[in-house]
Formats: sequence, C-alpha cells, structure tokens
Amino acid sequence: MTIDITEKGADPNGNEPIDDVLEDAMSDGATVEFPPGTYRVERIETDHDDLELVGTNATLVPTNRQECTNLIDATGDGFVFDGFELDFREVAYPPRIDVQADDWRFSNVVVRGHCGTNGKDMDVHGVSFMRPLVESEGATGTIRDVYLHEGSGPPGERSNRRAFLVKNDHCGHLVLDRVWLEQWGENTFYGNNVQGKTTIKNSFFRNTNVGLRVGGDTDIENCTFVKDGKLPKQGWSGSMLMRGVHVEGDDEDAYPGRVTVDNCDFSFTHRHESTDAPVVAHAPTQEICVSNCRIRYDGNRSSPVEIHCKERLEKLTLKNVDIENNSEDRPAVGLYGKPKRFGTVSGVVGGENAKKRDGRVYENLELGTPNPPNSEPPLPKPPEVGATPNGRGGERSERESAKKRGGEGRNGGRRRTTPHGEEDRRTKGDSGDGLPLVDDALAVVGAAAGRIRSAIRSAFG
Repeated sequence: MTIDITEKGADPNGNEPIDDVLEDAMSDGATVEFPPGTYRVERIETDHDDLELVGTNATLVPTNRQECTNLIDATGDGFVFDGFELDFREVAYPPRIDVQADDWRFSNVVVRGHCGTNGKDMDVHGVSFMRPLVESEGATGTIRDVYLHEGSGPPGERSNRRAFLVKNDHCGHLVLDRVWLEQWGENTFYGNNVQGKTTIKNSFFRNTNVGLRVGGDTDIENCTFVKDGKLPKQGWSGSMLMRGVHVEGDDEDAYPGRVTVDNCDFSFTHRHESTDAPVVAHAPTQEICVSNCRIRYDGNRSSPVEIHCKERLEKLTLKNVDIENNSEDRPAVGLYGKPKRFGTVSGVVGGENAKKRDGRVYENLELGTPNPPNSEPPLPKPPEVGATPNGRGGERSERESAKKRGGEGRNGGRRRTTPHGEEDRRTKGDSGDGLPLVDDALAVVGAAAGRIRSAIRSAFG
C-alpha cells in the first residue's frame, strides 16, 4: 500500500506539524511517500514491520527542543527511511535517531546544521547522534549515502556528540556504505564491543575525533581519512584527537575476531598534537590485516601504523602498504611486542623519516617512493541545501569523474602491483574496482533474504 502523505492532509510547507497524519498513515507493509517540500515533525516512533518512509528532496524540520530526545525511534523489522534532508539549523539541541531492528535501511539522508549538545551533557562520555543496531544473527542493517558533514561543531568548540554508537547487543551485520563524516567532537564511530559484524566502505572521514573505533569482526574497505586541520574539542575532556582506524579488542566486554583494513587512503598532513596514528591498535583483536593501503603521516604523536601486540593478537598482516613517514622521530611501523605469528609483510616506506629498522617487519618493507594517498572523497560531494542525495541526478564523485575521463583509479592512473609484480585485483582493468558485480550480487541476495524473513514472520507471527 502506497500513501502520499500530502493527500492524507500533511502540510508540505512546514507550518503545521504532521505527526497525527503520519501516525494514521503508518502500518505494516505501508510505503509513505513525501513529495518535495518541508514537513514539521515532533517524533517518528514505529514498531511496524516493512514500513517505508520515502522522499525525494523532502525536508524534515523537528520542533525545537532543549534536551536530547529521539526524532526517529524505529523497532520494526524491514524499516526503510530514504530520501530526506534533516534540517537542524534552528534546533537548539538536535535530536537523536534510533533504528534497532532487522533488515532495515537508512539511506539518501543529509543533515543540515551542527549536531552539538548546546552546552549540555558535558559530564558524560559522549552523546550519540545515531544508535544503529541489528538484533538477529543473519540479518542486516544498512546506512548508505548519508551525509553528516557539518558534524557537532566548528573547530576548537567544545562538543560532546559522537556520530554513531553501536551497542554491544548488536548481533547481525551493520553496513555503512558511502557515508561522509566531518567535525565530530566525540568518537566518530564507536563500535568496538559488539557481537555482530560491521562493514564500513566507500566512506570519507575528515578532521573528526578518533575516527573509527572498532573491534570484533570488522571490515573497512575503500575509505579515505584526511587530517588537514583542527577538530572540535571533546566536551567532557576538552581534548581533541584524530585517528583513522582505532582497533580495540581486549576490553572486558570485547568480542574476538578479525579486523581488515583494505584499499584505504590516509592523508594526515596537519602538524599538530591532535594528529594521532592513521592505524593504531592499543588493545588488539585476535587478527589485524592491513592491505593495499596508502598512508602519509606528518604528525609526531605516534607512528603511522602503531600496533601493541599483547597476548590476544594471534596474527598480524601488513600487505602491500605504502607509508610516507614525515614524523620527526617515530618509525613508520611502531610494533610493540610480537604477534603469535605474522602473515604477509610487504610494502614501501619513504618520507623525511624513512629510517630502516631491524626486525621482522622492516626486513620486508622496502625503502623507496611510496604511492601517495588520494585525499579525494570516494563519494559525491554533499547535495545543495534543499536537495537529498537521491534527488540530484547521477552526480559522481571527483574520483569517479576522473575514472570516467581517463580510466584513472585511486593511484593517478598507475596500475598497482603486489611486491611480486602481480596485478592488484582491486585496481584491475579500467573500472578501478575489481568487485562491483560481487557487491551488486550480495546486495540482491541480502534484499531477497530480508523479504523471505518478512514472509516467514507474516505467516507464523
């Protein structure tokens, strides 16, 4: 059943709240369409299964609020929220979003305005903007084409807001695909102590605190991390610190597993005390694999890659990594202790401090000129005010446009090879990415699995 929200009486000019109209329109299996316009809403709370709220260039404006409350609270399986601009520019304390169910999707969303805490809640370790969770093993939750590019506040301002918190009862598979994150005051993505799997791909992180704090079974693919300026300050500590990928896996409540970082770019060019390691593991998981990555590090707080092995780390792989190390006195790879075993170790180290060290790692890293990181986002720029990501046509990212013009991939048109001269499968051919058909096939299979689960729920209650 498809319902046009304006035909049910919703005001598309943002003058009158639409809560009562929306409440009447929502039901199991319904698709509620929002034509272009501005809609004022207090709260969207639903436990309906297979409910879809969809728009194109539709703007939601929450009623003003002074405390942290939910704008969206969705617990029904199969929930879809797609095609909205969330305008928080005139909201004193921007609201929170909770989606905690199975086989849901939050997509084509852009947020306007800073999402800070309005000077409140500074005594707690972070207030989350979105708390995504997949309840069941085998189910999926997807966050795709989402722009949180204005963050929680401007550089230097104290803010206590993180973008994402994944709670420890997450048991399924959470996917972040094409997400843009900048200027968040707390841990930008906090998801280290979870039971389920996390995949983060094709996403952009710039001048944002901590970066990705992950553990357990996590895959990070084709992402770009840039530190070229100052950050907002954490509200509770007053400090600021950017990492790229922060692996943390031996806390008391942590779950074991493998963390992979593949085909990512780290450009940390800001010489400042807040510029920490692009890849760091102070408390590692069972296995860490960093492969086909390009790293530039101009800071001096840590090494570009810093691994504290401890007892839990069973295997460490550093395969085909390019590191330009411009720190004053830090080694390109700071390895503290030894893992139980090494996987492949290969790559090139260069830069102002490309000192060769003794040991298992440096015997297998060549001194030379590493491939530089690509600091361009792997997704299109944020849409103009009034537009949603799905309402601006087939706009490409700068990187995609370069590929289209001249077959240029992530390495300036150069074909990457492994240390043995074999062609890197992730940049093979003219497309720049070797696995698009596989990704599409997996998406189709995942959607089909979700429909089967929904049919079973409907049949058996």
